[in-house]
Amino acid sequence: CKKMANTYFPNGKPVTLTSSTSTVAASPADSSTTVLTLNWTNPKYATDSSNQKFIIEMDSTANFTTEITFEADGPLSYSFTGSQLNNLLANFGFPAGKSFSIYVRVTSSYANNNEQYKSNPVPIAMTPYFVPIPLTPSSANPLVLQISNASESALSFNWNASPYGSGTIYYELQI
Repeated sequence: CKKMANTYFPNGKPVTLTSSTSTVAASPADSSTTVLTLNWTNPKYATDSSNQKFIIEMDSTANFTTEITFEADGPLSYSFTGSQLNNLLANFGFPAGKSFSIYVRVTSSYANNNEQYKSNPVPIAMTPYFVPIPLTPSSANPLVLQISNASESALSFNWNASPYGSGTIYYELQI
């Protein structure tokens, strides 16, 4: 049995984050399409990439106090669809149709969260879109409103729940 000499692993280094775009203005047609790809440099940890972890943080402020996170194990990039970003913006409470600055950074570490480094923050202007909700009336026939049937329901509407974020959504029907 031979005793191994003390092994020294050099420290890694902070990653540099880049974005495929500085503006995202997706539409419902982009819901399943990649609209944003983030890339970052190799942190040069003294281990295989399968033992590295990357946490993508997104927040509406540059101090990242209420960030929403995504975890990427191993790769040096992460892509988002229009639907993913639209839901993220809804979860921040942003209304559709207006642009908001979202700050993005990556925290790299070993898989066990040791030796964490934060990347440079990257601001990206993002605009959430309205999610179309099909409205179905109970009848397509002309309505005949008479005093004799005034207490009966003349028409009802059905729709699916909106896939916009995870917060409470209030629906309003206007005629």
